[in-house]
Amino acid sequence: MLWRIYRHSRKYQVRQRAHCIILMEEEYHIEQLIKIFAVSRKTIYNWKNNWQNRGLVGLYNKPGTGRKEIFNFEQKQQIKQWAKHQNKNLNQVIEKVTKAWGIKASKDTIKRVLKCLGKTEKNNSCRA
Repeated sequence: MLWRIYRHSRKYQVRQRAHCIILMEEEYHIEQLIKIFAVSRKTIYNWKNNWQNRGLVGLYNKPGTGRKEIFNFEQKQQIKQWAKHQNKNLNQVIEKVTKAWGIKASKDTIKRVLKCLGKTEKNNSCRA
């Protein structure tokens, strides 16, 4: 099963973890694994413990990991409207966001929100 996951999983991290477990079972030393995967000792032990405690599920990231979105759907729509009315002057949009919701956001964040909203109108598959 591990070999199949290592060779065919769509997720790079899962393939990497499966490969590491395979090498552990082939009795590679921790120092070798650290060099092969370019990760810390703690990461190798985390992968090993997750595999031992949770099995195949331990190879995958738990749901809800990663940075949470700072704007909800309604806020994103409002940002889009503000950008239209301000002729895409993002400094003014940032000021409105800060005043309305008390959220500090960079220009890059606002750009990502606007870009994402443009993509979702086409295919409904974006997260910003």
